[in-house]
Amino acid sequence: MVNEVRVANLKLSRVTTEEFIELVRQALQDNKKYFIITPNSEFLYAALRDKSVEQLLNQADIAITDGVGLFWAERFLSLSFTFKNRFLRWLQASWQVV
Repeated sequence: MVNEVRVANLKLSRVTTEEFIELVRQALQDNKKYFIITPNSEFLYAALRDKSVEQLLNQADIAITDGVGLFWAERFLSLSFTFKNRFLRWLQASWQVV
């Protein structure tokens, strides 16, 4: 249903604003319930410290990032590496950060 990316084992949704609005509109028409969260870095920290928090957050149907830290981590982790060599991958990752 929704594309996902994981940041430190926390599931985040990759949806645009338009896609999100359409999902909500469709849910209202179909009388469906969605579990929607807006995780930020504090959520991630809590999930890393407590597995039950991680499990609860990962049950969400949609998890839209709330905060620049998770936003950039999500964007960075969604980039694919083109090199197989570990050093070249490290170099490419460093360049992508810049």
